[in-house]
Order: sequence, then structure tokens, then C-alpha cells
Amino acid sequence: MSQDKRKLKKKAWKLLATCIRQEKPRCEVCKVNPTTEVHHIVLKARGNVVYFLERNLLAVCATCHTGFHRRWSPEEIEQAVVKTKGDFSDVEQVKWNTLKYSVSDYERMIAEYTERLTK
Repeated sequence: MSQDKRKLKKKAWKLLATCIRQEKPRCEVCKVNPTTEVHHIVLKARGNVVYFLERNLLAVCATCHTGFHRRWSPEEIEQAVVKTKGDFSDVEQVKWNTLKYSVSDYERMIAEYTERLTK
């Protein structure tokens, strides 16, 4: 990936994460603490498609985010995902898709997310 494309991907991600934190100010898991982070349910390393797929993202507080990564069992993680997102099989099916985003895709995302932030 070129340096320019990497920068666009990073900018698009930061804007999307900001949109999600603004649109969901309370943690989607505990529903108590303010949202401070955005968690990828299917790990972002699994593929480019799920990286920006909003269905794969949870607005979470730092405590719940730590739970996902360090404290919770696989069963507890599954319960948290099902509780907030319902059936998740659609995301599981696309996680190995090898689609690659182009520079114009990232530019389109940046424009879309910037517009969402100004509403």
C-alpha cells in the first residue's frame, strides 16, 4: 500500500470513529459509561471489508473495550455482541473477502464522514 493510500485510510478511520462516538455517546455494551473508543468485533486484521463496515463496529467505553481484549471469555464476548448487534452472521460471512479499497474509495469515505460530522 502506498504511503498516500495509507494516510487516506488512517484519516478515513479517524473520521468514522469520531462519527460513531458522536452518534452513540453511551457505551453500546454497558449503556452507562460514555463512549471513548470504537471496537472491531471481527478483528480488523481479518480483512479490509470489515475494517470500515459499521455493522462490525461497537461504540464502547474503555472498560468494556478492555473486556473485549483482555478479560472476557469467548462466551461473554458473544453475549455482548448478540445483545447489541443481534444476529451477526452477515458480517462473519464477509470477513475473509479480499476486496481492496482504492484511493478514490478512501476519498469518498472521507467526504461522507466529514459531511456526517457537520450535521
